[in-house]
Amino acid sequence: MYEYLPHESDLFIRGKGRTFNYALFSVLEGLIAHINEDKEISSAIYTASAEGLDDKDLAFNLLDNFNAFIDSEGILPCKAKRLTIDDKKIEFSFSGKKTSFASPVKAVTYHNFKVQQENEEWIIEVLFDI
Repeated sequence: MYEYLPHESDLFIRGKGRTFNYALFSVLEGLIAHINEDKEISSAIYTASAEGLDDKDLAFNLLDNFNAFIDSEGILPCKAKRLTIDDKKIEFSFSGKKTSFASPVKAVTYHNFKVQQENEEWIIEVLFDI
């Protein structure tokens, strides 16, 4: 489950889930929903990946690599498909459409970046510079 948090000029997303994977997947769903406002669909599958030392590092690096990938390749992301973690490597698959697309997200920021487990729920909050 994701939600957009109030912010004056940027995109602030909170993802929640019973595991780290679900919470991060929720953030990615929220990001894709924001980027793909027209609800375009596609069957082409793309993958973004990253490595990290811990959960916070994995989450930030994947979000950063995902944004750089869609921007540099001109891919409009359409639907989140799968998120897998193997030790210190994370991989995210999504459907997308090759276009002359430029991501409205300039950068993932560390400002207000949060990855934490509260009781039996993971919460990830990310502020994107747009």
